[in-house]
Amino acid sequence: MAVEVASADDMRDVPRCLRAVRVNPWRDAPETSGESVCYGTFEPGKAHAGEPQWFEVEPATGSDYSGGTVTLANQRELKRLLTESEDPVLPDCVWCTAYGGHGTYALFVVYAALPAEIREVLGALDDYPSVNDEALSKLECQLGSEAWEAWGRTDLRRALEKQFGAELGHLTDDCLFELFRVAGERMGHDWEFEQGAQAYFDFTRAARELSNTLDAPPSWLTDEQIGALASLRACISVEK
Repeated sequence: MAVEVASADDMRDVPRCLRAVRVNPWRDAPETSGESVCYGTFEPGKAHAGEPQWFEVEPATGSDYSGGTVTLANQRELKRLLTESEDPVLPDCVWCTAYGGHGTYALFVVYAALPAEIREVLGALDDYPSVNDEALSKLECQLGSEAWEAWGRTDLRRALEKQFGAELGHLTDDCLFELFRVAGERMGHDWEFEQGAQAYFDFTRAARELSNTLDAPPSWLTDEQIGALASLRACISVEK
């Protein structure tokens, strides 16, 4: 199915969140919808005569140093919507993803050739930054879980050892996770996310909050959390 060619001069109905781009003359244009291309495939500007007008979806673009969980979730959710679009069936090449250095990811579309429901979703990004808050929440849960497994557990143990001046190698992974949950409740938040969708948690502050919790346990603790605090107290007592 041929791509609808939109006039490069007619930008009246294009959402503000889309940035006009054209195929770099030194690069091969994408050939099929959903293809993954180098970010340098496109350059800023209006399309050349006879070529489709492409746009970069800026709220679905990021890297290790830009964007965040919202842009990453947007890219994934828009990709899902475009992949599942069947009515009408999309033309051969009206969207693609892109990759680049430093973890760059992006989404490019031929806006005029997209189904009305996809154009509506893109238009809504001018007023609200997230395509799907549920998808965003799931992504942040996933990234938080990955961070905990990769380094969070270790960082919490080290912070507690520094706080109490004791070796806490006997604390189990389950105990550490329950202590992490208690600290999060005391601090009023779970994982925070910085630029590039990097997970962050202040484990030094978490250790202080857990120290305060040992002195005055709150009433909302679960049985598992009470058990984890008891294990922490026991480890400290053994060291002392």
